[in-house]
Amino acid sequence: MTNETPLSPISQLTIFQNFVHLAKNYCRFIETTSTSPFPEYLKLVQSHLLQLYSSATQLPQTELNSETDYIHDITVQKEAAWKQIANNLGKYQYYWVKFNPVETDNEPLVCCDLTDDLLNIYSELLTDIMTWELGTDDSKHISAYDFKLNFEIHWGFHCINALYAIHYFIEQEN
Repeated sequence: MTNETPLSPISQLTIFQNFVHLAKNYCRFIETTSTSPFPEYLKLVQSHLLQLYSSATQLPQTELNSETDYIHDITVQKEAAWKQIANNLGKYQYYWVKFNPVETDNEPLVCCDLTDDLLNIYSELLTDIMTWELGTDDSKHISAYDFKLNFEIHWGFHCINALYAIHYFIEQEN
């Protein structure tokens, strides 16, 4: 983990603005891309995820200087996104991984769901984007903190597992 640094509007805000742009593109893609032939959809997902992952690794750790809890109801968006993703993935939904790939003591394989991965990434990014777009210093500081934290503890794992599965889904059909 990196040292915590205060959010500087001059030097670091650009990093977050670029990340927010990529996150918005991903969310828009999930919401609007209708069924496309294989493997085009998976290649587009792969491209979005690679950009997000790469950008998220560059986000600096920021200080959480507020106790404000911004809550956004995204139930409707989530349900629509789930249907959109499931329709686009078709049979390319389930895959197997070791939950903890560095565990050596008979770590069992776990069945994972690519729809769930993409939806978790979408949901986390959407709620953080909604907080960011409130436009206050407080909301931007909190979302900057959450972008990094949520990547490190949650959606980054979904992202890397999804990329792993997508690579194999594309290659097995070639």
